[in-house]
This record gives sequence, C-alpha cells and structure tokens, in this order.
Amino acid sequence: MANKGRRVPYGWVVTGGAFVTGIIVVLARGTRDGQRLGALAITAIVVAGLLLGVAFYYGRRAFIRGRRIQARRQRERTCDRLVRQANDEALRGLFEQALATYDRALQMVSGYSPALAGRGAVLYERGDVEDALVEYGRAIEADTRCLGAYFGRANALMALDRIEDAISDYDIAISLAPGEMAILHNRGVAHARRGDAASARVDFTRAMERARDPAVIEVAKESLAALDAA
Repeated sequence: MANKGRRVPYGWVVTGGAFVTGIIVVLARGTRDGQRLGALAITAIVVAGLLLGVAFYYGRRAFIRGRRIQARRQRERTCDRLVRQANDEALRGLFEQALATYDRALQMVSGYSPALAGRGAVLYERGDVEDALVEYGRAIEADTRCLGAYFGRANALMALDRIEDAISDYDIAISLAPGEMAILHNRGVAHARRGDAASARVDFTRAMERARDPAVIEVAKESLAALDAA
C-alpha cells in the first residue's frame, strides 16, 4: 500500500480562506468603494492562492500514488514471469535453479505467495518436507486464499502422517476450488488412511465422475478399486 504521507487538512484550509475573506471584508467597511473593491480583490487572490496550493498538493499526491501503483504492478508482472519460469524449471527437475528463480521473484516482491508456494513444492519434491511446510505456511500467511499453498501443505502433512491436519487443508482447498478433482481425490486418500472408508468412497466417486483430466479419472478408479478390495 502506498504511503499516504502527512494529510493536509483541506477543510481547515478552505475555512481559513473564508475566515481571512471575512476579516478583510470587515476591515474594508466604511472605506471608499475603491478601497473596498481593492480589499475584496486581495481577498480573492489570497483564497485562490490557498485553493490552488491545495489542488497542487493533492494533484501531486495522486500523481505519485499512480506512479507507485504502476511500479508495483510492473514488479508483479515480472514476478509472475519469474514464477512461471521457476515452475518450468521445477518440472524439468532443476530444483536448485528453480529455487534461485523463486528467490529472484521474492526479492522484487517480498511475501509473494505464488513464489513461496512454489518454493514449498520444490522443497517437498526434493524430500525436505519440514522446510516445505514452513514455505507453505509463509505463503498462506501472505495470502489466505493461496490454493496451491493449502493443497501443497496438505500433501506434505500427509507425508508426515498428520492426517487430520491434512484433511483440514484439503477442505479449505476444495472450498477455494470446488472443481479441482485432484484435491478431492487426495482428500479421499486421507479419509481412507484414517479408516473412514465411506467418506473416501464419496470423494473417489465424485472425482471419477466429475474430473475432466483423464489421468485424475484413472487414478480415482484405481483408488476406488483398491478401497473395494480392502
């Protein structure tokens, strides 16, 4: 958020201008018409000067605020590009390179949740599950609606056998993205691991019936078959 700086009391400035006008008009009473008109002219100049000063101040503030917003948006666009680059590096198994690219994004915008969640995903894939939880937590702290962070943290909690905590995060992720059937499937796995076969069956069946990704459909079928065979 841009720094608002010290506010100028606009209302007081206008009131002060009116007060000065009143004083000068009172002082002009009883003088010749020419003197009175001169006093009124001076008053008009004073008031106009005050109002122009206020207008310049607020106009300058608006300009500076606009430049700051523009600069922030430019940084965010650059961060998005860096995060996409890091995601691609992670998919190719270039974990150290991906972490370095995420760090570049975070240097531009501290607390950028997609970069933090990306770091969590890389650390998880690398086997550093505890460190991944820290990064996912930072991402959620920065953005409480960061879907990737909740889903990733739930998967990491599953790896640590913290099933109840994982289900809580899956629940939040599903509320944020009801159409993501991969999340629903993974919650079904969590239900199955805690012995709740009925809830697991519901999640597997819904994932199988509603998923558009053939890979998710196939995995859901396999999970449902394994549940039936147990």
